[in-house]
Amino acid sequence: MNCYNCQKDILEGSRYCYHCGAAQKPLTPPPAAPAKPLRRSRRHKVIGGVCGGFAEYFNLDVALVRVIWLLIALFGGGGIIAYIICWLVIPLEEEHAHAAVPAPQS
Repeated sequence: MNCYNCQKDILEGSRYCYHCGAAQKPLTPPPAAPAKPLRRSRRHKVIGGVCGGFAEYFNLDVALVRVIWLLIALFGGGGIIAYIICWLVIPLEEEHAHAAVPAPQS
């Protein structure tokens, strides 16, 4: 195995080069985080939960997504049609996803 920095020969699987001290790239990439699906929101729902779903998916503020969607609808013209299509195509989030945990009975 060669060092990525100085190109000198080092032991296979070394994390650091003992010639220059540079950290070596891992042989296998770290496991990817599971992708969360795009769903319409139940918590941030005004009309259909589309903007709330996009906000939760992209970790943005719901108000920001609504303003962007409104600007697209006003100036682009396709925002209303896109919202209706998203409302029909994107599934609604499951009920138990944000349900409160019941208090224990005593």
